[in-house]
Amino acid sequence: MDEPSGARYRHGMRSPPALARSLALAGGLAFVAAACTLLNPLEGYTGGAPDTGPDVVVTPPIPEETGFVDAGADRDAAPSCVSALPPERPVGVGGGAKSFVNAFVSFEAGDPRDPSAPNTQGYDLDRTCTCPGPRSCKPASGPGVCDYPNGVDNAAGTYLLSLLTVLGDGNTITARLRAGTNGLLLRVSGYNEQPDDSEVELALFTSFGLEGANDGGPDAPRPKLDGTDRWTVDRSSLFGGVPYVPTIFDTRAYVRGGVLVASFSGLVRVGTYPLPVVGGLITGRLSKTGDSYAILDGVVSGRFVVTKFLTGLESVPHPLTPGAYLCGTDRLYLNLRDSICASRDLLEDPTQDGKDGACDASSFAVRFTSVPSVLGNVVEPGSPVRACGDAWAGSCP
Repeated sequence: MDEPSGARYRHGMRSPPALARSLALAGGLAFVAAACTLLNPLEGYTGGAPDTGPDVVVTPPIPEETGFVDAGADRDAAPSCVSALPPERPVGVGGGAKSFVNAFVSFEAGDPRDPSAPNTQGYDLDRTCTCPGPRSCKPASGPGVCDYPNGVDNAAGTYLLSLLTVLGDGNTITARLRAGTNGLLLRVSGYNEQPDDSEVELALFTSFGLEGANDGGPDAPRPKLDGTDRWTVDRSSLFGGVPYVPTIFDTRAYVRGGVLVASFSGLVRVGTYPLPVVGGLITGRLSKTGDSYAILDGVVSGRFVVTKFLTGLESVPHPLTPGAYLCGTDRLYLNLRDSICASRDLLEDPTQDGKDGACDASSFAVRFTSVPSVLGNVVEPGSPVRACGDAWAGSCP
């Protein structure tokens, strides 16, 4: 089958090849910052009782802790909460053949019960209930960041949520997904269509949006959300063209009690915002829709290396200054940098959790919904934008 052609886009993403057992998902998240004194970007969560979502394994939340604990707190102290973890893999129930594609239609940082509060639905990525329990790494600066109830990690949440407030309702990631001007796609393969399946595959594809949606004009199509929408596929998220061999995937994803569970690592993009995710999780409840499936109550959770994320912002158009980008000495970028650097709560390498290394990554957790869709034209991403020069790299002060 010949590869479809597509227009070139300036803003691209280079997804590093992932091992066969690293999944693709999303994430991606939006970052930009506020105007005047309200400059505090990132999209996320904060406090409150946990919204347990898709069969998250938790006990009733511990009393909410406020403030920070001393970095020298007793690391041997027993945690007073049970970690929020995804359902465990079922045993011996694989062998399916169903394959379906979904497009993300929402990507939310706020608590569904109070959109002004950060989302607390997520997972304990480091298996450590920080505050009152120990930390899994040493704060790079300041007193450090506490977990949410049940050890949920989402240090970037407050900043993400404040970013969305600044961008306004019409310019959020969800608004762009539903307008079809940006996209993120996933494909599930080898599903037995039963509540339990011990081994399925999940793949992630970045997208420049619905076919034709970026051409502009009053007749530009919008997603119908009926399973027939054709979304472009970013070539940089593929090893090859059609039949769409992904660079980010998980060949050992699974379904337990109707909940899809997969892991992923790699550079993903939602809209124009690149996110270099490591140790990521994606979960969601599969919902039969005709001869396909939607994903409801979805959660994307993981960690990103802060300096790599900051460097990636170089390709993001400035939200307040036309023709400018988020890097270098720009005041908005520097404000964003300081906020994100202060949110470091984990280590880049999950195998080093609890070994007293200096925190260099920030955790995130975002809710999503996805609906049946179609993989469409493969589109060239164009040359990466290096607005501050090839030698520039983001760093924390």
